[in-house]
Amino acid sequence: MYIDSHCHLTHEQYTSEADVGEVINHAVNAGVEKMYCTGGMLGHDEKVLELCAKHPQFLRPVIGISPHDANRVTAEQKNELFDLIEKNRKQLAGIGEIGLDFHYFKTSEEQKTQEKLFREEIELAKTLDLPIVIHSRKAEAKVLDVLEEVKFSRFAMHCFMVKELCQRVVKQGGIVSLPTIKSKDKKYIMKQIETENLICETDSPYLWTSRNEPANVKAVYEEISKIKEISLEKIEGKISENVEKFFNK
Repeated sequence: MYIDSHCHLTHEQYTSEADVGEVINHAVNAGVEKMYCTGGMLGHDEKVLELCAKHPQFLRPVIGISPHDANRVTAEQKNELFDLIEKNRKQLAGIGEIGLDFHYFKTSEEQKTQEKLFREEIELAKTLDLPIVIHSRKAEAKVLDVLEEVKFSRFAMHCFMVKELCQRVVKQGGIVSLPTIKSKDKKYIMKQIETENLICETDSPYLWTSRNEPANVKAVYEEISKIKEISLEKIEGKISENVEKFFNK
């Protein structure tokens, strides 16, 4: 089976409940048997929980406060979301996507606010014994510094394509999540990182020539198979095993 370790099925590009249902069916028909549905936007976490409850055979929820929202989330909203995570601990596969984004947020004040929230979410993950899924655009080294400092190793680097740091991710106990986007650096990582340290994602609806869907995750599996010269069947089995071991759901 194939697994999409990271998708956003509550995104507005999926225009209706029927549309989402068709996307899920399309994925299942393509051999994708499990999809980890991630929040990533304020107001979407309850929607993620509701959607996953409607499709428990195929969807697993991952919720948290994205670095994109760190500078606008209120204390009340943060506390409510932390409560939501605690109350739904048994249903959750992980906390995410969380982390740092220094691409869009360049001021020291913005970045410090992101880091403060990131550290709080790591502590919540520790308390609840949940893995975290990390957004780290242009802040990859800083994210790894924070994780090393707080001694947290159950993390996945979402959409990660920084070849200079891929070995450090593994050394710190993390796992690299490779997306559908085409990239020379992604191919380098595929060559350098052992299969046991890789998972695959679509980041749907992003990172495709048109609206992305979980069905397209198979393309990443196929690319790894080609680069490593290992049968697709073996890659499929090992990476799916990695995902389930990481999330434990």
